Amino acid sequence: MATVTKRIAKSGLTIDGRELPKPTLLAMAASYDQQTYAARINMEHIVAMWPDSTFKEYGTVTALRTEEAPANEVYLVADMEVLDEVIDFWENKKQKRAFSIELDRNLVGSGKPYLTGLAITSTPASLGTHFSATSPNVIRYQFIERRVDDHADYTVEHLSMSIDTPAGNPATPPKTEPTTPASNVPDQFAAHLQHFTTELAAVRDERNAAQAECKRLTDEFTAKLAAKDSEYANALSAKTSEYTGVLAAKDAEIESLKQQIPADGYQFRPKFTGNEDAKAATGGFRF
Repeated sequence: MATVTKRIAKSGLTIDGRELPKPTLLAMAASYDQQTYAARINMEHIVAMWPDSTFKEYGTVTALRTEEAPANEVYLVADMEVLDEVIDFWENKKQKRAFSIELDRNLVGSGKPYLTGLAITSTPASLGTHFSATSPNVIRYQFIERRVDDHADYTVEHLSMSIDTPAGNPATPPKTEPTTPASNVPDQFAAHLQHFTTELAAVRDERNAAQAECKRLTDEFTAKLAAKDSEYANALSAKTSEYTGVLAAKDAEIESLKQQIPADGYQFRPKFTGNEDAKAATGGFRF
């Protein structure tokens, strides 16, 4: 595990003309408590069931705070513990160098905004903070709001920072005319649909691979079990034949001994002692 600190959001206007209020970031920093609810770090806002999946948990946000930003705005800064894989993504593979925050505006009815999750991403449409190959402290921001669960009545906001200007002298976000909310809905919907279709296909491929591996292991185990059953059956048959032969030999030996037993009424010869002549001469008396 590695401990890192990153800027993950900035108050003010976003690239598409929306606004992330400064009080929201201040309240998020003030309300965050790892012991109450720890924001887990995932990839592309997807969390798989398997701990060895590509979409496993990659770390935990341990603390939040804010830093002053130009134009009386603030940065949201996160201390986090991440797997060494994440450091490898950033430093060696140059992948997933953006952040996308998941914000619950009213955590368990508290009335306070709260950071519930943080995704690493490299896709601008997925939002996040990534690092410039030439200047690792340069930032640009982007924001999209998406309602996740109308029944739960909370909103997850995905905010991004991509690195284009030095952190010490951030450029003012380009001024753009706010668009009519409904004017780009079809394009946004199509983009999100394409994004989640791609991610869903990846998850399905992973699931199918897991199912195939389970079937392979089941078939392998079944084959080994069948081989053992056959081995045990052959060993049992051999031992049975061996003991059957031994018992047959014993039965034959017993029958042979039975044949040597005298029949009923058989009279044995008198025992010869060597004194028969003396007994005859003395009338059977011995002196």
